[in-house]
Amino acid sequence: MNKMRRFTALSLSVLTLAATMFGACGGKSDDGKVTPESSSKYAYNGTHVYTATDTNDYLVRNGKTEYTLVIPASYSSSLRIAKTEFIDLFEDATGIELSVVSDDAVSSAEDGKYISLGETTLLRDSGISIDHKTLTDDGHRIVTKGDDVYLCGGTDDGTVFAVYTFMRLTFNYETYYYDCMEIEKATDKKLKDYDVTDIPDFKFRAHSTDVTCYESADYDENMFAWRLGYRGKEAHRGYFFMPVHEYIDDFTKGKSSASTNARRWFPEHMYKNEEDVENYHPLWFSDNGGEQLCFSAHGDPYEYEAMVQTAFEKVEAHLKHYTPDEYPRYKIMTLTHMDNTNYCTCDKCKEISSYYGDSQAAVQILFMNDLAAKVDALLEANKDADWYRDDFKLLFFAYNHNFVAPARYDAVKKEYVPIDDKVILNDRLIAWFAREANGQQVFDEGLNTTCMTTLSGWVAIAKHIYFWNYGTNFRNYVIPVDSFQYATPDMYAYYCNQSDDFWFTQYQDRNRCANTAWTNLKVYLDAKLSWNTSLSSEELTQKWMKAMYKDAAPTMLRLFQSVRAYYRNVLIDKYQASPSAEMSLVEYWPIGLLEGWIAQIDQAKSEVERFATVNPELYDRTCKHIEIEAISYLFLLLDTQGYTINSEDRAMYIDRITNDIEWLGIADMETRSKTTLVGWLSGL
Repeated sequence: MNKMRRFTALSLSVLTLAATMFGACGGKSDDGKVTPESSSKYAYNGTHVYTATDTNDYLVRNGKTEYTLVIPASYSSSLRIAKTEFIDLFEDATGIELSVVSDDAVSSAEDGKYISLGETTLLRDSGISIDHKTLTDDGHRIVTKGDDVYLCGGTDDGTVFAVYTFMRLTFNYETYYYDCMEIEKATDKKLKDYDVTDIPDFKFRAHSTDVTCYESADYDENMFAWRLGYRGKEAHRGYFFMPVHEYIDDFTKGKSSASTNARRWFPEHMYKNEEDVENYHPLWFSDNGGEQLCFSAHGDPYEYEAMVQTAFEKVEAHLKHYTPDEYPRYKIMTLTHMDNTNYCTCDKCKEISSYYGDSQAAVQILFMNDLAAKVDALLEANKDADWYRDDFKLLFFAYNHNFVAPARYDAVKKEYVPIDDKVILNDRLIAWFAREANGQQVFDEGLNTTCMTTLSGWVAIAKHIYFWNYGTNFRNYVIPVDSFQYATPDMYAYYCNQSDDFWFTQYQDRNRCANTAWTNLKVYLDAKLSWNTSLSSEELTQKWMKAMYKDAAPTMLRLFQSVRAYYRNVLIDKYQASPSAEMSLVEYWPIGLLEGWIAQIDQAKSEVERFATVNPELYDRTCKHIEIEAISYLFLLLDTQGYTINSEDRAMYIDRITNDIEWLGIADMETRSKTTLVGWLSGL
């Protein structure tokens, strides 16, 4: 009882703060359209037109349909997904298995009632315009003409997403998790007059959490990433990247890496071996080691030219090996530094950095511009080659020691400008900006404004910028991180206004079955808001809670708000700006607080007990959704204060987390120093 009283006193104040914090969120306008959470200057002017009014005709009537799905005679793997998803979701909603025909079997739209999927001859003859460039790859159109409906994307990937938009507008479909989908059941459904154009705000969106890569015999679970708005479970941060091989005379030798790969471009064992005099180039490497490079070659002009030429020959060999017909996705080669701060501090690198406003990135930019110029000439001279790629790019990190751009603020223009033309990035170059900010504070307040200022410098010199965001504690995946405070719709809109090319958020990796610390909600919100930055995170959160937790949604929402408020108002100064701060410390986690949160988990599970007899499968699934959040609090309690509680309680908590690890399949979830939960448990 004493423990519960301590919890209650703290929780009431925390929940009050949480309610205040959530009360500022946006909602719907009178016309029912979702409005941004604020009318701030950050709003992104995206294209999300969802006109779909009922007609007098029927798509489904009395549990039957007159419609047939039409697909092109020859179609891609993505269009195969679109076809299968349309058939399956339509059957989920109506109980009807749609007939499918090839467009070469349909002479005219007048022959029947059709739903056309992709670039069919029906679409070609309809007069409906599909502006592929404007739609971009993932954008799509849905149009009713006569009694036929046409779904088509900027590419076949976009047609997959058109299927989900159609189902959302027609049957109130939504996917929240790999085992949690909602769709309206209907025996009667009016045909709608669709005039839909939906283009994702970020052209490409990627993820790192392995939950979206979940492998299962269940087709629906394997489609989770597509249904979230990603290009399938393989759409990770390196989706477009060619592997960079150490050897270009034989691609089967040595090692390769898609990113963090300076060591693959210039392996030390190949170019820093004194015994191999012909290939010995020690000036290509940082004077601080760590497999980092010296992009100025220590100021030696001959070594510098040789270094650029060697990199160019590697690009040429990879272009010819990874041809677009066989590897259409491989549009980018990355030349990214190693994940350490052992950058070169030779006199030449210091000279360049000093001239460019103490920007270490300037050293690599000059090198990358010289490399890109050679690649430009190569591709211009080989436009008829089977390996030619007009959209080929080279990418480097704007991260760590490369974080600051070689730009300055122009007080007259009131904007950032390049320090000189030499550091304006060649159009073939991409800067991958990994934000350095406190992910638990508002993105445009306090020290986080420095990150925004730094990005302004990159915008001044780069046409193409990719973004790398964070949403977890990399020292310990089990620790809660209130990245919701940072990742607001305004934040997404702000970044999208700077560059709408690519958005990637790194969450808990290497755990395929489930995530804790509210990461499953983070993944859902990130997917929705990177597609449409004007949505309300409050509405999305409430929908997700209701779908995932059923009757226990109010209790789980209060728990979520309590954890967030505790971070915002108690732990924020302790966390500082590092995504890997050590937070599993006894002084941060009062035992009454943790036990109170665990008690709320237990209360939530009791609130869904009615499903135990009427729908045991739903009951088990919902209890899993709830219990995964207990992992954080059980870990923190045992890790920080297990020695202070009585042996009976300690044994109870150990038994619970042991059973959870097996039940939820999270043995490999990482705690500090990449120890697994099982490894940590063995040390208790």
